[in-house]
Amino acid sequence: ITGTLTNTSATLLAPSVGSYTLFGGTIIGGAVNSGALTFGSSAGTLNGVAMTGNFTVPTGGSFYSQGNTTFSGGTTTFATNDGYQYLNGTGTALTIGSTGIWTGTPKIYGQSSSLSVINNGTISNTAGNGFIEGDGGGLSFNNTGTLSAATGSTLDLGTYSNDAFTNSGTIDAAGGTIYFDSYATASTNLASSTLTGGTWIASGGGTISFQETSYAITTIAPATVVILSGSGSNIESGPSSHTLDQTLLTNNGTLEVLGGRGFTATNGITNNGTLQLGGGTFAVPTLSNGSGSVLSGSGILSATSGGITVGSGVSVVPGTTTAGGYVASLGFTAPSGLTLGSGGSMTFAIENASGAAGTGYDTLPVSGALNITATSVSPFTINLESINPGTGTPGLATFNSSQSYTWTLASATSITGFNASDFTLNTAGFTNSTGIGGFYISSAGGNLDLNFTPVPEPSTWALLGIGAGAVAWAAHRRRPQRARALR
Repeated sequence: ITGTLTNTSATLLAPSVGSYTLFGGTIIGGAVNSGALTFGSSAGTLNGVAMTGNFTVPTGGSFYSQGNTTFSGGTTTFATNDGYQYLNGTGTALTIGSTGIWTGTPKIYGQSSSLSVINNGTISNTAGNGFIEGDGGGLSFNNTGTLSAATGSTLDLGTYSNDAFTNSGTIDAAGGTIYFDSYATASTNLASSTLTGGTWIASGGGTISFQETSYAITTIAPATVVILSGSGSNIESGPSSHTLDQTLLTNNGTLEVLGGRGFTATNGITNNGTLQLGGGTFAVPTLSNGSGSVLSGSGILSATSGGITVGSGVSVVPGTTTAGGYVASLGFTAPSGLTLGSGGSMTFAIENASGAAGTGYDTLPVSGALNITATSVSPFTINLESINPGTGTPGLATFNSSQSYTWTLASATSITGFNASDFTLNTAGFTNSTGIGGFYISSAGGNLDLNFTPVPEPSTWALLGIGAGAVAWAAHRRRPQRARALR
């Protein structure tokens, strides 16, 4: 196609053999079906065209998009380190639909002033060095889908100071490197020292780099998810490109440190959101937990100064909310130990009532003292949850109501301030029949134990009515949607 094809209200279908080549011509409007078109070396133009299906930009191939050309579905594959998508016209030049995928080495280059690109689907830089940038006229890139860089690849975002990138979807350095260029506005998500909006993932040794930007990330905003998974995975920011371990002060969103990755914080951290571990050690000088915060996952939370308190409105939830991940061991290390305070709570999952701590049921190993400061007037709540061993999700646990059990809720070097009346049990999430038996709290040595007896012992029970407990249990068991989806 070298001339102008007016395709309005029509559909260009694949010919019986091969495909048409856009070779310097223009297609105006209408739809182009899968396999009907490939892109030649003399960049042709798509003007307001709906691309539906699979397409190829071969070595040396290129094309222009304008008039809100849309790739609504299927996969468009760019040659490695070759193949350009130029943008011109006015307004929104290009939209990638929610089921659209661009892969290979996409190179998107704006050549007119004040253009915008919208990605609702997936742009995956799988090899080579891709980029999304303007030529000085100002390119606005809005991501509500996924933008990723695979192992060994780089994706450079922005060149000029009037390039702007906004993420409300997912930015994923999946072994590769994603650069927000230091010369560009970089990202409206880091307009100050607070990272706001969307999900930011560095996994498999990948790096998200706000390279040499004016602001270092000190705060994760509410409704913002940051995931570091695997050794060497980092998010860098600030004039010296420091890692998140070195700059973070406050988490108001969700911070997941997974895949056995350690996190050694330079500064004390205030956690007002969700902090989730995946087998590693999260070491911090001090850790303060605000009301509404959650400490979850498996691994070790370590505070080198002072202690760690699970107090008013704070929940400790070992494990994850994915099949097979509910039961876990979540440890605490601090000179002043772990404090269970008034208004705090722990979700305690049981999968195999006769199993071992950390595999059959949740447990909190504490290096140091376990301090109980809750009171009978303002108790600490234990939310029981039964897990079906067949599905690894909530359901009927392996449990015999005619048998006595003792489970170690927490094990420490010592326990101070213990009184059974300072605890309340919420059984709304425990779906096994207990017959006429019941649960109660006790301590022995450095252990805080939850017990079940098939014979009623009213003087030692600390039960909470199921009707009232259901609401509290649901609130304490809540988890971020992104965390559930990833595991």
